[in-house]
Amino acid sequence: MLKKKLDRESESNYRMRLLAVDGGGTDAMTGTALVTVRVIDVNDNRPRFSKPLYEVFMVENTPPGTVVVAVEAFDDDEGPNGVVDFSFAVSTQESVSSRVFSINNNTGEILVKV
Repeated sequence: MLKKKLDRESESNYRMRLLAVDGGGTDAMTGTALVTVRVIDVNDNRPRFSKPLYEVFMVENTPPGTVVVAVEAFDDDEGPNGVVDFSFAVSTQESVSSRVFSINNNTGEILVKV
């Protein structure tokens, strides 16, 4: 039984030497084997932005396609669990998220749309 949860982010592999002893009394025979336990990742971490606030100043009439800002976020999970997809929050005004700006869901780049 485990005394605490395994956490892949702090320890991803455990190596042990296993000893087996038969019931031979004083003539007991032993054998050993090496055991490696690999802890498989679960999606237990939230993405973290590299900054708590991104503030951007831009001039009016900025041409469409101009990158306004590239936000960065990281996830400590590995494989598909660590992939970050970017999108506007549901609470973002429809006029802003659909008409004025677009976001590249892979890179985090926010672009002028109109």
